[in-house]
Parts: sequence; structure tokens; C-alpha cells
Amino acid sequence: LIGDHLEEVSCFCLKTRCTNHLRKIMLCKTYGDSHLESYKKRGDAKELSSAIMRFQQAADLCPDGHVIQNAILDTLGTTLKARFDVFQDIQDLDQAIFVMKRAVDLTSDDESCKVQYLNNLGFTHLIRFEEHGDIHDLGEAITALQQGASLVRGDQSLEEHLLSNLGNTLHTRFLRLGRTEDLDHAIKAMQWCVDIILEGRPGNAGHLSNLGSALWKRFERFGDVDDLRNAANAFQRAVNLAPECGGYVGNLGNAYIRCFERFGRPEDLDKAVT
Repeated sequence: LIGDHLEEVSCFCLKTRCTNHLRKIMLCKTYGDSHLESYKKRGDAKELSSAIMRFQQAADLCPDGHVIQNAILDTLGTTLKARFDVFQDIQDLDQAIFVMKRAVDLTSDDESCKVQYLNNLGFTHLIRFEEHGDIHDLGEAITALQQGASLVRGDQSLEEHLLSNLGNTLHTRFLRLGRTEDLDHAIKAMQWCVDIILEGRPGNAGHLSNLGSALWKRFERFGDVDDLRNAANAFQRAVNLAPECGGYVGNLGNAYIRCFERFGRPEDLDKAVT
């Protein structure tokens, strides 16, 4: 596996007539890619540490502003995040955020890869918030994800993940601080996420359920019946896509019960029971 990758790098270096220094950078990155690929196939966590070591070597060899420096730093960051997922060592998470931030700072807004880097950075800040509860991480996550949302163009899969992360992070901050504008912006991001996905795609069920929950929360705070109706509609669409999910069914039943209490329509009660 590593031999195949090294042969590709050697060919690249010959074709581009790269310097010995660049060759060293590319070889370190190639070793890192190989170890990371091996981890994904076999699940041996030692391969993660080997990948991190090689990516760190490649990053250290890169002069500031080098054309591939930002990509290497982002890959190093996501690999550190992967090792955190395995061992729960907070130092890996801290270091991941540090190098991801460097990758973002080194990337201009007109480079398409910046959206992915911002999404990775924002999501990792959210994970650290969940570990430590530091509200600063929520703010940093939202800032990164909002910047990514303003830059995303044409990549529907990336746009979906970014908007989902943004909506959930804004909702989390609303639950923590109670600021209405966070809930409003969360609902907008979640609705945007739902709207860009083809109707009927099973993966949309989770997004619809999140949207319904945010609308339900706003109804509970302000009593706007449109939020109640829209929440019930979102829960119904989620159940239609994933009828086997008890959580979605439970949310839908609760929404119909509240509709019955508010409007007194027997059909809402029938729907809640069925």
C-alpha cells in the first residue's frame, strides 16, 4: 500500500521537477495518507499516531505560505480529531483546533477548500464545548460555520453538513443562553439545510427532526401557532422517511396532542393515537 503511494509521489516529483525539499514534504504526507488509510481499513489506532507523526513532519517542513501547507494542516487537524474520538485525550482536540485554525487563516476566501476547513474547525470547536462546556467554543464554532455558509458554492453535500452543524450549534447556544436570535438563526439554517436536499431522501429525516424540535421550542416560548403547525409538519415528514425511529414517532405524537389541546380538532387526537 505505502509502496504504491510512494511510486505515485515519485512520478509526481519527476513530472513537476520538484525540489528535494518539496519531495521530502510530499513523501511525509504520503506516508501519513497511507497510515490513515490503513487505520480506516483495519481500525488499528497505532496507525493514527503514525499518520499524525508523518503529517506533523510534513507541516514542519512547509515554509509559511507554501501552496500545500493549508491542506497538510487541515489533514493533521482532522487526524488529531480522529485520535481524540478513540482515546478522548483533550490535548489532541486542543491541537486539532490549533492547526485547523492555521489552515483556515492560510486559505483565501476564493479557494473552494476553505469551506471544508471552516466546517471542520467549527465542528471541532463544538465537540470541545461538549467536553468542557466553555461557551467561547460555541461562539468560535458559530463564527467559523457562518463564514463557511457565506462562502459555500455548488457542493450540496458539504453545504448540507455545514448548515446542519450551524443550525445545531446555534440551537445549542440558545439552550445555554436563551437568546431568541440564536433560535431564529438556527431555524433558518435548519430550514435551508432541509430545502437543498431532494425530497424523500432518507438521510433528511434527522434534519427534519432537528428542525421540528427547534420550531417546537420556539412555539413553547412564544406560542405562535404557525411554529406548532410547522413543527408537526417537520416531524411528520421525518416519520414518513424513517417510520422505524421511535424518537421521531414520539415527537410527532406529542406535537399532535398539543395541536389538539390548542385547536380542539378530533383528527389531531386521532393522529396522535395512531
